[in-house]
Amino acid sequence: MVAADQLCGVCGRGEARYRCPRCRTRYCSCGCYRDHKQEEGRCVEPPAPAPETSVEPGYRYPTPDTVPPEKLCRLRESEAVLEALRNGHLRALLRELDGSRDPERMLGALMREPIFVEFADACLEAVGGENSS
Repeated sequence: MVAADQLCGVCGRGEARYRCPRCRTRYCSCGCYRDHKQEEGRCVEPPAPAPETSVEPGYRYPTPDTVPPEKLCRLRESEAVLEALRNGHLRALLRELDGSRDPERMLGALMREPIFVEFADACLEAVGGENSS
């Protein structure tokens, strides 16, 4: 027995193996496809998906240290942050931190790396935080 959602949308009897490219109606044969195309108003394109709106995600578990998204955007314009990111060694360290199984421990070790401390200070200054030095 063929499931109801697998039945031909035109004749209702055959197993629907194909879909109309315009409206995605399922059909079982070339004959059913021709009948489907000839029916007035039946084959209409589905509505276009609504354009995605850029909604800033909210924080699930905000803490006192959580930086609001509007302040995080300042990192993009910070010359000091961009200059630090031009350093290949720093970028490698950041990739390593991103893939770390114990990022908290690695962050502690990175805070002894002068290039990383310089980057962290530039980030804090850009978002208006207190300098940790």
